[in-house]
Amino acid sequence: MLLLYVLKELSTRSLLTTPETTQEKIAEVLEYKGKKYAKPWLEMGVDEDEEIFKNALKLLRSTEEVCVPYADELAQKYKKTEPRVMRDYDKLMELIKMSAFLHQKQRPAFELETSGGIKKFMDLARA
Repeated sequence: MLLLYVLKELSTRSLLTTPETTQEKIAEVLEYKGKKYAKPWLEMGVDEDEEIFKNALKLLRSTEEVCVPYADELAQKYKKTEPRVMRDYDKLMELIKMSAFLHQKQRPAFELETSGGIKKFMDLARA
């Protein structure tokens, strides 16, 4: 019973995958790892895709905060059937904020005076 509960909880916190376990696949992995540990300098080169990704992220750095103006309405309409919805709702908010971050150059912003000073927010209501 406890195991089923733990598995149910894990299903909402992570992705579970089952790797291929054929003898051929195991042999391929061991061959790769043998080369990797025997000659680590072969994998120390610059990955062009990684560099492009890092540079793109540098361009996206932002001092603007993201507020989700319709978050209250979403919370009210969200199904309240299982405890997992509390985590799922946070994941949904993070996805919305990440989308806003990735599209920040297309979003208007507004300034608001807070207790910590003047803050700039992305305006999702007018996006």
